[in-house]
Amino acid sequence: MRLAIIIIIFTVACSLAKAQSNSIKIDTTNIGAEMPYNDDDFTPPDFPGGLKKFYVYLSKNIHYPPNVVKNRIQGKVYLNFSIEKDGSIGDIKVVKGISKDLDTE
Repeated sequence: MRLAIIIIIFTVACSLAKAQSNSIKIDTTNIGAEMPYNDDDFTPPDFPGGLKKFYVYLSKNIHYPPNVVKNRIQGKVYLNFSIEKDGSIGDIKVVKGISKDLDTE
């Protein structure tokens, strides 16, 4: 009985050690490279007034083109963009679009 318990404990310990060794991967390609910012000083971007104000802003500023409404075109447009230091948005690119009219909006 003791031998069976020891074998079970050993098997579980080996499984956990294997799982942990595979989950931690460190990228060493840029060690010593100058970092653009310090993680301690990083403040994640936030819309003035919070998420609720962001949705109010979107509801007032997104206008569906008449052609899109007429043809009942709908879906998600995926974008890639950068948030500049002053909070403005730049370098906007459509990653996955639906139609030319919606992508432009």
